[in-house]
Amino acid sequence: MATKAEIKAKIQAQLTLNAGLTTHAQHEEFLHTEVESVLESLYPEVIVETQSTGTITGSNAIMDYNAIITKIGRQVTIKGATTNVSGVSQTSPIIFTINQADTSFVQDSNVILSIFGLSNYIANGVGRTVFTSEEVGITLLSTGDVFIRGAFGAGETATFEITYNTLN
Repeated sequence: MATKAEIKAKIQAQLTLNAGLTTHAQHEEFLHTEVESVLESLYPEVIVETQSTGTITGSNAIMDYNAIITKIGRQVTIKGATTNVSGVSQTSPIIFTINQADTSFVQDSNVILSIFGLSNYIANGVGRTVFTSEEVGITLLSTGDVFIRGAFGAGETATFEITYNTLN
């Protein structure tokens, strides 16, 4: 996704190169057809990642996850579920790491809007336990690590939602 500075530069370049975007086709291409058009930058495609298909997220072998990632402007929202597949209880396991090389998704650690685990499901399906944030929660570090705060049993699954602003 293009940053604000990149969109501004693209607008300036189009206006300069095309003497004001004189044709309908030029306007259309720039506004909504190109991958980094104004429209695509405001309403990008939803990105779905797992522990085996991540490019924005990097996996941890003890945790499986499915994540739906959306980015509008500087705000990123990641919703998903994670399961402890290690076979033993884990303390504060890392679910995934946000790829710090992809600068469009690097978080501004001063502007975290919300981070929470929605619920934790017992592996055998007999019941569901909802934990408070003091018992278990999701934490995003400035290194890009997203982890569960507290003990997380073997086979347990938790849902999560993270919303944060990026640097650009």
